[in-house]
Amino acid sequence: MYILVSPCILHPELRATGITTDEDRELFAKCIKRCREEAIEIVELPCPETLFFGNPREPGPYKGRMDSKEFEETLDNLEREVRNNIRERNEKPAFILGVNSSPTCGATKTYYTEVKSDGPGVFLKRFRNEYRLIDVKDFANY
Repeated sequence: MYILVSPCILHPELRATGITTDEDRELFAKCIKRCREEAIEIVELPCPETLFFGNPREPGPYKGRMDSKEFEETLDNLEREVRNNIRERNEKPAFILGVNSSPTCGATKTYYTEVKSDGPGVFLKRFRNEYRLIDVKDFANY
């Protein structure tokens, strides 16, 4: 069994500048520990924001920053890559572990605009009809 994981859970330094708290780091560590304890393989997703903007980068919502043809092409390519990887494994992931608030990898909450709203980020939204999306906070509190 394996899960797909937002890369910032494994590499918090990929997150936008200044947004990662000690609580976030603790939640990420708990998720990794739980996977080890339950023998769940972690497969890292690509980070659309890091690939598009580079790192470091300033935080911000999807609207007005990423709502461009170029960013959509990045998402299209990454989605194709992820789907090819799933097909090559010949096994579907148990679920996708995301990080709420992320405009791309939020599982159930995102900053599409300056106001946090319900729903997944624009990258994970592409997978929501096939795979369960779980936020790190929910998965860490077991």
